[in-house]
Amino acid sequence: MRQRGVRGLTLIEVVTSCCIVGMLAAIAVPNSVRSGLRAREGKARADMQMIRHALERAAADTGVYPDPLNLTSPTSPGVGWVPGAMGAGWSQRAIPAGSWRGPYLQSIPVLDPAFRQNAEGGGQHNGWVWNSGREGAVPSGSALGMPSRNLSSEGTPYNTW
Repeated sequence: MRQRGVRGLTLIEVVTSCCIVGMLAAIAVPNSVRSGLRAREGKARADMQMIRHALERAAADTGVYPDPLNLTSPTSPGVGWVPGAMGAGWSQRAIPAGSWRGPYLQSIPVLDPAFRQNAEGGGQHNGWVWNSGREGAVPSGSALGMPSRNLSSEGTPYNTW
């Protein structure tokens, strides 16, 4: 016996709806995954700039670059590296008495493990690479960088930031 007035969806309508939902998901999911990576990259870049600025402030006060781990210390580390002579054989010099105005940072931020993959570089502190005498360990003209040679979402290697 046939019922009148009862309506349902045809197979074509169901398949069409599933295709539309699938296409929308195919567009939305990759964008949400990339936004998470871009957010982590932004934090890592901001942390790196914060450490670099602290190193520059310490170098302006003392005339030398201290080891990044010493940026959190209220007392002078005693020695640092001479600016402008980075690379192999980077020379050290004593920090003049009374010139240390630290701590320059409350703590050294920990680098996200995703940016440590495929790493190569000098001494590492909380994941960051510190150029303490090894040429090419960090970008030219900088004392601190990321160790990973993987490509960022912008297409540039992390170790060139």
